[in-house]
Formats: sequence, C-alpha cells, structure tokens
Amino acid sequence: MLISDTAGMGKSTVLTHLSKHVKQKFPAKWVVRIGLNDHTVALKELEQEQIDKEKVVEFLSEKLLKLEPELEKKLFEQCCEHKHKEKVTLMLDGFDEVSPIYKQTVIDLLQTLKQTVVEELWFTARPHLREELEDKLQQLSYTLETFSEEAQVEFLTKFWSLQDWFTETEDKRKEKEKNTLTVYATHLIKKLGNAVSDKDRQFIGIPLQCRMLAEAFDEDVKIFYESTESSPKLPFKLDLIELYGRFIERKYDISEEEIFKSRSIARLK
Repeated sequence: MLISDTAGMGKSTVLTHLSKHVKQKFPAKWVVRIGLNDHTVALKELEQEQIDKEKVVEFLSEKLLKLEPELEKKLFEQCCEHKHKEKVTLMLDGFDEVSPIYKQTVIDLLQTLKQTVVEELWFTARPHLREELEDKLQQLSYTLETFSEEAQVEFLTKFWSLQDWFTETEDKRKEKEKNTLTVYATHLIKKLGNAVSDKDRQFIGIPLQCRMLAEAFDEDVKIFYESTESSPKLPFKLDLIELYGRFIERKYDISEEEIFKSRSIARLK
C-alpha cells in the first residue's frame, strides 16, 4: 500500500494509527514501523551490497530493528520465509526524507521485499515521487482528504479543550466546548475562509496547518473562554501572512516561557 501526499497531511499519523489497530486486532502479527530518516547510516551501508531476499531480511533484523538476542532474529527471519505461521506487517515512513540520495536503494529494498512473504507492506512518500513509485512498484497510491470546514472546527475545538487552562468538570466541559470553543472556532474558520483564495482555503485544510492555526490563536481563545462575551473579536486583517506571523510569535513566547521556567528551577536547586 502506497500513501502519497503533501507534507502535513498526516501520512505518518496514519501509519501510527494503523500499526496500533493491526496489533490490537491481530496480536500475533509482527508489526514493524520504521522511519527511514532515522536509518540513513544503515541505508548508506546497504548501497554497497547486492540486494536479495536474504540480504533484505538480514538488513531489517540487524540494521533497522536491531533485534536481540539471536532468538528474535531467527523468529523474524522465519516469519519472512514461510517457516512460521505468524505474519509480518511492515511500514516504511518518510521515503521523501531520504530521497534523492538513497532513493534507488530504498526502491530496490521495496522491490525485493515484495518477493518475500511479508503479508502487508505500507509505504509513504510525497506527490512528486508518486508516478515513479507507482511505475516501479506496480502499485497505485492512496491520497488523504483535507479537512472540511466542519472537520477544521471539530479539530480546533478538541485541540483547545485539551489545554491546561480548560479546567471545567466533564459535564460543564461538554457544554463549554459547544458554547465557547466551537463558537470561536466557527468564527475563525469563517473569517479566514472569506479572507483567502480557494487555493489557500485548501491549504488551511491540511491537518498540520490547522494545528498551526490552533496554536496561533491559543491565547486569544483562552481570553474569550474566560470572558463573558458571546462573540469573539477577531483581527480585522486575517490572511496566511498574518497567520504565520502569529504562529511565529506564539512559538517565541512559548520558548521564552520554557527558558524562564528552566532557569527558575535551576535557581531553586
């Protein structure tokens, strides 16, 4: 299975969710999720090798998974060679992060893995690599849908409801979410949608950008949440430049707060 989409769409999150789901539903399966960017040294070594099925299984067990003791290695090898009844689900994430340097090495790795008895092979990449991967792996890719406006509001509401300043009891919390956080999120998405083009509106639908929006307005939501106002007062000018400016300022404030806390703790010690 090939998932190909832009940065921030949640490819890695999907693999994390799927790995947990597969393991819960099939506890006996050997579920392996690997971030390729964490193993560039091993990939460099593999460049010098003749890649075949035996070498690939050895590479996975010793270089990427670093299995110990010898029993674990043997069990994994048997799972990949029809000598064990349990199956392997392998997930490789971040192909674009090691491309183009290790692109051919990883493609050779994938093509060889398809010849093993690995039951499921999941793989993620960016759109500019889609056609080449589909052609060489003979596998059509999946893409992910951007957040709709309703999903954006739901995401913002849930994100803010998990902040430290949101301290209502469970019953009141649900009511507050509906009457305060959701109100702010709805107004914010509507105003931003009216201020940007259709292309930029899709950009805000990318989950990572939606998270940026949530973080950029975190303090404003807190003020509205603690006030008695029925409608939020949003900035007169609100576009992507304003959004990124707010995001950078918020990150700077958080960094300053963390530095201050660490210095205070150091003085106490």
